[in-house]
Amino acid sequence: SLRFITLSNTFNLLVVTMQISLVPLAFLLAACFLITVAYSCTAFILFGEQVQSYSSLLRAVGSTMLMLVDAYDDYGMLQAVNPTAAFFFYWSYAFFILFFTLNMVIGIIT
Repeated sequence: SLRFITLSNTFNLLVVTMQISLVPLAFLLAACFLITVAYSCTAFILFGEQVQSYSSLLRAVGSTMLMLVDAYDDYGMLQAVNPTAAFFFYWSYAFFILFFTLNMVIGIIT
């Protein structure tokens, strides 16, 4: 059944590109995971006692991952605890993940 997939030259090019990029993409995922865990630990230390979604390290990781998909609703609570730290925490995380990931993907694919 897989022999029919090889009929398209464009699809073959995509498959070969993904095979070549597999190891660098794995390193990219590992680096993004480490950044997320580091930011989760930071949020746990900064906001863990006052904000329920950061009260445990597992909840902090979940809340930090929710920031990636823009399903995060607790920014107001973070601002109530410490407005300056909330601003720098949220926007630096968004900046690092967005630009780091985009630069790495562009670098890997090209």
